[in-house]
Amino acid sequence: MIIERAKKSAQDENVPNCLFEVCKGEDMTEIYEGSFDIVFMMDVLHDLSDPDRVMASVKKVLKPGGYLIAIDPAMHSDHKDNVGNIAVGGYYFVSMFVCLPSSLTRDPKVGHGLGWGYENRKSYIEKCGFRLRTLTEEEDMNEMKNIIIGKMM
Repeated sequence: MIIERAKKSAQDENVPNCLFEVCKGEDMTEIYEGSFDIVFMMDVLHDLSDPDRVMASVKKVLKPGGYLIAIDPAMHSDHKDNVGNIAVGGYYFVSMFVCLPSSLTRDPKVGHGLGWGYENRKSYIEKCGFRLRTLTEEEDMNEMKNIIIGKMM
């Protein structure tokens, strides 16, 4: 599992101040309130059944000025803007059979899926109280992943 590899790598490199944890996002608050400099979400935000609850928890576990790094597949929110991007067809397929069923298993069953798109995710993160870091065009939208970095306000 990737968490075990990350823990071993941190130990091998003598980096004692890194914590790698797998848990439900909404359940982190009691244990880790105000503990983290960075919360990293890789292919997570679009899959959440209850993103509001998870984002509230993320805000609570971050230290003041902490960062959220959210990375998801590169898709625009307006489906017309995805025309010509062959990878997007695969993303829709995966979303229909993996992402949406996953996010519809628990209440409130938000069901964003990958079709939610980059622009909607970016706006959502801002509405959750993060100030977005401006990225270069290359960082902001590449052909495989979108990176959104938000700093606690």
